[in-house]
Amino acid sequence: MTNVNELPQLTEELIDLSKEYLRQETVGHAQRLGKVAGFSMGAAMLFSIGVILLATAGMRFLVEVLPEGGLWTALALFISALIAGGAAGTVAWRASS
Repeated sequence: MTNVNELPQLTEELIDLSKEYLRQETVGHAQRLGKVAGFSMGAAMLFSIGVILLATAGMRFLVEVLPEGGLWTALALFISALIAGGAAGTVAWRASS
């Protein structure tokens, strides 16, 4: 049995041990989670830039393939917007399920 005089010391040790345990179990995991989240955000930004460049290249290709004229250019832009919107809708649909 512990002595009454030892209770404050034991209480202080318990508090210190609890603080160290919580720091070890939360801060370390949160730092790793932050690192993974940072890499994920960077990858998402690079992927978005790539998709925008690919959509622009596809639109420019359609403008070059179709005959000259304002209506043909508008048609190429409309087709590109439909394809980009369909791709975005497909990604959103697959991400939600």
